[in-house]
Amino acid sequence: MLLSSRVNLSRPRPRSALPEGGRDSPPSNGRIGRLLQTCRGATALEFAILSLPAMLFLLFLFELGLDFYVQLALDYAVQEGARRLQTGAGNAAPSAAVFKADCMCPPIAAFLNCNQITVTVYPLTAADYYLNAQSGAGSVPMAGGVLSTSGWSFSTSGAATPMFIQAIYTSVSAIGLLLPSMSVSTGSSRVHVTTSSIGFINEPFGSSTAVCGVGT
Repeated sequence: MLLSSRVNLSRPRPRSALPEGGRDSPPSNGRIGRLLQTCRGATALEFAILSLPAMLFLLFLFELGLDFYVQLALDYAVQEGARRLQTGAGNAAPSAAVFKADCMCPPIAAFLNCNQITVTVYPLTAADYYLNAQSGAGSVPMAGGVLSTSGWSFSTSGAATPMFIQAIYTSVSAIGLLLPSMSVSTGSSRVHVTTSSIGFINEPFGSSTAVCGVGT
C-alpha cells in the first residue's frame, strides 16, 4: 500500500489541472498583441525623441559645408577683383556694380549669385593694413545691430597706390533662423554673412578705358 501511494504521488498532474497561465501554457493571441503594441509604441517614442536632434545636426553639417564652399568662392572673386585693380584693368570701372559684374563675378558665376555680393573699394592713405584693420575694415559692417553697407564706397586710384577691397555675400540660413546668434539681422530678415577682404599696392600701369577686358 505504501508503494502504491508513492507511485500515485509521483505521477504528473494532467495538463488540465495546471493553473491558468502556467509555464506549460502558450501565451494567448491577445497577450502577444499587447506586447507588440507596447514595442511599437516604445519605438515610435524613441524615434520622435532622436529624429529632431539628428535632422538638426545633419542640417548644421550641410550648412557648414556650404559656408566653406561660399567662403572659397568669395575669396577667389575678391582676389580676381584685386588683381584687375592692381594691373589697371578694373581702374576704369565707373561704379561698384560694374566692377563687380565685369571683374569679380565672371570666374564664379556658376557658383555664387552675383546679386548677393556687395563690394567696397578705396585707396589707403598709408600702406599700413594693420591700422586699416583696427578701424574695422574687413569685418562685417554693422550699425545698431543691423547689417549696413551704407558707408561703403567705390573709388579706384592710380599706379603704386595702396588699395583695399572687401566683399560680403548674404544668403538665407535655416540654422540662423533657429539660432539667431549664427545669423545677422538686415532689419526685415536674418541672413548668413560671408566676408572676404584683401589689401594690395597697384602696379605701375598705364591708363585704360576697358573694364577688365569688357568694353573699350
